Amino acid sequence: MINLIIDDKNIQVEEGKTIINAALENGIDVPSLCYLKECSNVGKCGVCAVEIEGKNNLALACLTKVEEGMVVRTNTEKTQERVKMRVASLLDKHEFKCGLCPRRENCEFLKLVIKSKAKANIPFVVADKTEYVDERSKSIVIDRAKCVLCGRCVAACKTKTGTGNIEIAGKGSERKVQAIEDKCFDETNCLLCGQCVAVCPVGALKEKSHIERVKEA
Repeated sequence: MINLIIDDKNIQVEEGKTIINAALENGIDVPSLCYLKECSNVGKCGVCAVEIEGKNNLALACLTKVEEGMVVRTNTEKTQERVKMRVASLLDKHEFKCGLCPRRENCEFLKLVIKSKAKANIPFVVADKTEYVDERSKSIVIDRAKCVLCGRCVAACKTKTGTGNIEIAGKGSERKVQAIEDKCFDETNCLLCGQCVAVCPVGALKEKSHIERVKEA
């Protein structure tokens, strides 16, 4: 077992665990958007920065393994500034309109924005949604104007269903989440199980509503 201190709390965890594992298992909150324990999705958002005593640079809690005697702080001025900077950079590419969003009541990103008091450097304005929204599937809608490229959907599809029907394609500013080979989900071996929708922290993936069709029928 490894003994360490996180936010002045003495804890003991198994060797090989990451700081974020150790913290969450002991009731210590570490901000993150991409971390998904059961799917090993880590290192994508850069939000889980922590300060380790004796180290000059901040470390990502999801990638850093615990060590004997380690002293970790998750809520210092330095870590708060890093989180604020990362959240602000994500806001630059996120349509921050919460009113009609299906995740407005439990959006993980909104909670981070409020907690960090981050603001977009250049507000992201979408004039034409058609280039961002993929509604080809009968069941799943992708709204890339909301996507923060956290990779959770990709990890969940691969690990929980074994199908791997979602990918992040492209490079640089052209990176986007899509069904494999940019097909419609219905043209792949997608199970339409909703695992990708369930793990999305921002509502970029959602189930397509057929309420109006039912009413008409």
